[in-house]
Amino acid sequence: MFDSYMNFLATTYKQNMEAQKAAGIILDYDVYTTTPRGPHDPDIYLVTTYKNMAAFDGLAEKTDPIMQKIFGDLSQRSAATISRGKMRTQVGTELIRELKLK
Repeated sequence: MFDSYMNFLATTYKQNMEAQKAAGIILDYDVYTTTPRGPHDPDIYLVTTYKNMAAFDGLAEKTDPIMQKIFGDLSQRSAATISRGKMRTQVGTELIRELKLK
């Protein structure tokens, strides 16, 4: 299902992320592939860069209009999430913070 998932990332996902970037919600986003070290490690990383921790305040309220425009109403978004679940196994999320050394 790798090709199907990459097609989703190159189309709908990219459209969503570009809209969030244009709205100033995110600074950038990237997609990385890797070789998993074990069966529970990811082979694709979706990375989103935010300006700061305050960007998470009210994030859903900022992104919901974009999500509705691209993915549809809540029932359509739920169906799309279920469909993507057949293409991938989400192994988790991780918050990584950059430290600027002085």
